[in-house]
Amino acid sequence: NLIMKKILLIAFTLIFCACSNSDDSNTNDIDKLIGIWKPYREVEVYTNGEEDIYFPSVCELKNRFTFREDRTFFNTNYPESDDPNCEELVGGLYQSGTWEKLSEMKYKLVFNCLVPDCDSYTENLDEVTFPNINLVKIKFYEDDSDDNLDYYFIELSRVE
Repeated sequence: NLIMKKILLIAFTLIFCACSNSDDSNTNDIDKLIGIWKPYREVEVYTNGEEDIYFPSVCELKNRFTFREDRTFFNTNYPESDDPNCEELVGGLYQSGTWEKLSEMKYKLVFNCLVPDCDSYTENLDEVTFPNINLVKIKFYEDDSDDNLDYYFIELSRVE
């Protein structure tokens, strides 16, 4: 369950960082999410109002999510570990792709598979907000949760 949440955290982190409007030709209106981001925290919110907060390990803090003006993204991944000398996980199937802003708070990420005969997949982010210029929050709602989880969100902080 924790491994799946970490995989989802990485995937969603990539997804919610897709924040540019391709229809806008005004160069002064660059999307807030273009840049390099790192994980800050993940919060699970239960139907009774209780919260579980997860902070990345020392090694996971090295993860980077890069969103470019050309509507492409790339991520680097490091394993969960408190060893600061950890090594990057290389060879993940879905480390890059394209993003599209669908509306004010909705984005779509298309993850490209890096091996032959492997399909890409799409993630739609329904609620992406920017509490401030250096923080992005992506919220996910749970429809089929059996542990009273109402929703969870991921926050990333700006590196550059």
